[in-house]
Amino acid sequence: MPTGVLPTIKRTLYDDAAADCDKAIEIDPNDDLAYSYRALAYCEKGFTDEALIDAIRAIELSPKNMSYYNNRGVVLERRGATDRAKADYEDACRAGVEIACKNFTRLAGFSPSEIPKKVKDLLAESIVCFNNGQMDKVIDITSKVIKLDPRSDIAYANRGGAYANKGLLLQAIDDCNAAIRINPDCGLAFNNKAFAHEQLGQAAEALLNYEISCSLGSDLGCKNHSRVAGTRTRRE
Repeated sequence: MPTGVLPTIKRTLYDDAAADCDKAIEIDPNDDLAYSYRALAYCEKGFTDEALIDAIRAIELSPKNMSYYNNRGVVLERRGATDRAKADYEDACRAGVEIACKNFTRLAGFSPSEIPKKVKDLLAESIVCFNNGQMDKVIDITSKVIKLDPRSDIAYANRGGAYANKGLLLQAIDDCNAAIRINPDCGLAFNNKAFAHEQLGQAAEALLNYEISCSLGSDLGCKNHSRVAGTRTRRE
């Protein structure tokens, strides 16, 4: 069961807790603590819509109080939004909210401190699968990485390459663009984006992106640039 940062009270007293918070908010409509506590009380009562509104309001009033992110995570988890709950737990945990670390570990099966190693291992696995032509596995694995680390440019680039190999070209370009937004020096993303453009018959776009990939140090980008440039020369 997810746990919020709230004084220990019996379940039969959640109505009283919510009522006390109502009074506090009447006195001070900007009482962030009252909103956060009432969110948890509402959550225990099963009023998760109202709980989420209060949890969000508490964060709006005091965005630096990381215990409120844990409490929003509790509400989100109760609503079935586990990915968003984990994100809140992770943020609060990294800020030192111990109960958030416990909530994240219980929900994810590992602690936030283990995420970098898991990302590294999954990316290595995705590369092996890519080289073996297992594109569906690449997509599945890199999607897991992106959930763990939404800033992983390599995960987006690898997934974009897998989409391109499956003929899902617009999705491939979207993922490669996401990788480039995260890291404008990601040569692999430019190469995979170029490959998608090449399959779409957009030779000029492909050549440009292969050129950028090559300039960023990608041997694959250089090879593909030479191949496409040579093909265009022969046709001309």
